[in-house]
Amino acid sequence: MRLVDIPAGAGQGLGLFDVLHDYASGAALSYTLMDAAARYYGTAAISFLERITQPAEWRDLAHAIKERSSAFIKKNLPPQYGGQLYRVGERFALIAAAGELATHYGITTWPPGEADQAMVRCFQDWIDYRGGADN
Repeated sequence: MRLVDIPAGAGQGLGLFDVLHDYASGAALSYTLMDAAARYYGTAAISFLERITQPAEWRDLAHAIKERSSAFIKKNLPPQYGGQLYRVGERFALIAAAGELATHYGITTWPPGEADQAMVRCFQDWIDYRGGADN
């Protein structure tokens, strides 16, 4: 599977969003996000890459990613999963691990666990969207 389809509706009646964060509408939040993305595009990625490419980080980084990814898979894959479910779960696990490491490094202002929760939600939404965990 090359691309994973995730439904865009968040199920809160707010379109793509779960929460409007004190904005009057989804459109207002969307325009604010577009402006911030244009202004700060790549900033977090550069900081993250600078951090993970430090030789002192390599050994610990590989271990941390494997540990976090394994924990995500163990916690979120349903019993009797198939190969496709495992492969997609690995993708979400890697994204969750990267997000949690970025938070640990102080690159995001997210509380610990936020990236993990987001990927659990996306993974579950994908499973539901495809009609369940069966292959």
